Amino acid sequence: MKGFLQTLEGTALFELTLSDFNNLMLQRSNGLSVLPLIPNGFEDHKELAKSIESLCKEYFSGLNLLTPNRLSIFNPFRNGAFKISRFRIIDSFGRNKTIEPQKIITTHVQRIENKDNWVTLPPRYLQAAAMSPRFTSTITDKKKSSVLGWMVPVYLNQRIEFFDAFGKHLGAVDTEGQWESSPFDVSIAQENVGYKSVVKNPHLKRIIHWIIEKICKSDKKNQFIKELQKAMEHTAPEDYTNPSLLETISSVPIAITLVNINLFTKGEALYDINYSENISINTYDNQRKYDKVKIPMSIGDLNQYNDGVLAYWHYNLKPEDEKTDEKLGVKYLESKIYFNNDVIKKINDRSYSLKDFLNENPIDGRKKWNEIESRPMFNAAISYKGQDKESYLALNDTLNACQRYVLMHPKGNLNIKTGILPEKQIKLPFNRIKNALRKIELTLLTAPVLTPKENLQLSLSKDNRYEWSWVELEKRNKKQPLSATNPPVKKRVTQNLAIDFSQNFETESDLKSPLSDLKNDHLLVNELIAFFPNQKIFFVNREEFEKKNENQSYQSELVFINDTITNLIFKDENMKSKKVALDFNNFKTKKYAALKDFLIREEYVIHTQNSLLNDEVYFIDFDKISLLQSKNASDLNDFEKDLIEVLSFKASNKVIYLKDLVKKLYAFNLEDTSLILKNNFKSALIQKKIIHQDAFYPDDEIYFISIGELEKIKVKDRLDDHEMMLLKLIENKSEAILQITDFNTNSGVIPNLVLKEGWLSIKSTKF
Repeated sequence: MKGFLQTLEGTALFELTLSDFNNLMLQRSNGLSVLPLIPNGFEDHKELAKSIESLCKEYFSGLNLLTPNRLSIFNPFRNGAFKISRFRIIDSFGRNKTIEPQKIITTHVQRIENKDNWVTLPPRYLQAAAMSPRFTSTITDKKKSSVLGWMVPVYLNQRIEFFDAFGKHLGAVDTEGQWESSPFDVSIAQENVGYKSVVKNPHLKRIIHWIIEKICKSDKKNQFIKELQKAMEHTAPEDYTNPSLLETISSVPIAITLVNINLFTKGEALYDINYSENISINTYDNQRKYDKVKIPMSIGDLNQYNDGVLAYWHYNLKPEDEKTDEKLGVKYLESKIYFNNDVIKKINDRSYSLKDFLNENPIDGRKKWNEIESRPMFNAAISYKGQDKESYLALNDTLNACQRYVLMHPKGNLNIKTGILPEKQIKLPFNRIKNALRKIELTLLTAPVLTPKENLQLSLSKDNRYEWSWVELEKRNKKQPLSATNPPVKKRVTQNLAIDFSQNFETESDLKSPLSDLKNDHLLVNELIAFFPNQKIFFVNREEFEKKNENQSYQSELVFINDTITNLIFKDENMKSKKVALDFNNFKTKKYAALKDFLIREEYVIHTQNSLLNDEVYFIDFDKISLLQSKNASDLNDFEKDLIEVLSFKASNKVIYLKDLVKKLYAFNLEDTSLILKNNFKSALIQKKIIHQDAFYPDDEIYFISIGELEKIKVKDRLDDHEMMLLKLIENKSEAILQITDFNTNSGVIPNLVLKEGWLSIKSTKF
């Protein structure tokens, strides 16, 4: 390093930039600026000149000092080479000196072999310009996304799976080239509708239509998938050299995007000032159509690290044609797809890439290759980027003038070259697409599977780069036939030990035990429970409960027996208006006294066993009254008619409503109580780091159990309620416990084997 520094210090260099040369090509000159000076003017003029001078000095570096130069020739495009024979230096006093350079030093790429004093000038547009590529956001299910959808080619069975922008499975192009809707969307699967109804995004619909019409119907689907696989090899080389099982049977999700590419100048495009008498008007004629020059463009770079472009289509849909449904706009989608692969040629019945062909023909290989370059290997629908002769940009064109549908690796870059500007690179915003990637899973129909009925047993490989799970569809209500009101629901079993909190496992929990204790202590008001048979609402005698809980014997029940839960239930006015009891203290006449005796004798009323009501207040037997109200009036005796009349009164001191007993009761329902217990159970296990939620199942309430923490619980001397509950769930093989066990596991018990049908799901953990 010191040697280099000494060499540089001993070398006399004169630096020359091409900015003035470029300005002359644009008929502009870098003029000198004379600062304003008024030595003999009025005082206010001097002050104005001084303020202008200070502003000029402050912003001198940013001032545009270019002035028109009619003597030069207007040529905004530069290409070629130049040689410096001599140059003249003029100082501030007008003295000049001519220098003849002995050696020109320039960058490596601008050197010309065997011409030391020559400098090559690569193609450039001399006016300041910038390339602006961007992903077009489209709307799917009323939400915006920079991705149109996702594609997963399956090498194992030659299917192409499709997902919407947010990871929802839409369907697949099957082995026969036909559309098959997703079986996991019940409404779609039952109607068996086509992709035109299933796919809501018009751009994704157009891509699927093109694949079916241009690829599948010409029997090129296998070649299409093979090209995608080959493109993925150079896009994700680490997956190619050391593939997991997932990369062997399919690719990672491929993003389907719509890219807009524009080339803009800084300000309006410059024009030839000699071509018009009036130089103050920038007209289209003065520009001589320089802004319409076609500038070659290249999408994707095989040799660029982390380049994510797999393939692309040309797309030119005019705004007035956006609503057309003629072939879903396929006539605007070029009939070819261009893969970002080496061009393959068929020579003497062998397939060659350029690299392989030059290795075999090092002397005249390039000449032979050029002679046969016009012969593609596949049909007109499949081609390569090197054969794309129509990728051009125009200066200051409309925003949607150059559009491409691009298939991309979700983590790769989109590299765009023009030759006149530095390479531009953009990529998909990963934070906005990661949730969709985590939802996408490859499902393989697997049937029949012979397994024990109690738990699913399959021999599956283990790799931290992917996760297995088993998915099957079950009727919501197993006792009723499949219908729109009883649709199938998706049930998942994971490879690793987990808990599914969406399952109803209160029978294995401690909920059954507190209900039994409350009943044995005569705290449950069973006579009121009968009034709500379908809602499973329980009522507790408040006074007796608080007495017996003075020694804190009901601590665990306090999570669902409290004023908060009770008030939520009693918010229902229809519930509080229920007629639940008769007050015989107000049956004072001879007629009502006889009615009282009849009701007690025929057991239309029930005397309570606790202190909730006084001795002369009886609960109504809900079942017998319901049966009585269903009879015809002609079938009723006089007492029964009188009872019906009493119950029909809108307001009566003989009838007690549920709202009259609210302050004497605690209330809870089975559904809310089960949810509260599950949430408390879940929160306690999360806090102790016994379970954690997997980010790759965001739509499921699946939490994985830490095996290390579970082993610690098993050897503990004293367990709390939640730890005991977890061990009980695992021991009883509850439906809430998920795990695919190895089929080769030895067991001393002969299992009850059954045949199952479902889908093996494999999901990447890279995202």
